[in-house]
Amino acid sequence: MRAEDIPKFSAPEVNAFVRQFVDLTDAFAKAAADKDEAKAKDIMTKVTTLMATEGPALDPKITAEERPTFEKFIQTRSEKLMSAATP
Repeated sequence: MRAEDIPKFSAPEVNAFVRQFVDLTDAFAKAAADKDEAKAKDIMTKVTTLMATEGPALDPKITAEERPTFEKFIQTRSEKLMSAATP
């Protein structure tokens, strides 16, 4: 994903989460392509932890106007994870 394709949000915490999510999904896709199952599993654990621990705290920081963009971003990146996980 190019930097200009990564959405920007008004809250710095949301932008940090987005960047971290992009880094993890890209790393997972690479590990899956390299058939490095141990690394892919480790990264997926990090993704799950990120979503569970930081995701809920972001909800009040995302404006109503930003919500559709954020949801589309999460959906697109999640689809990338699933397609990378499927041989």
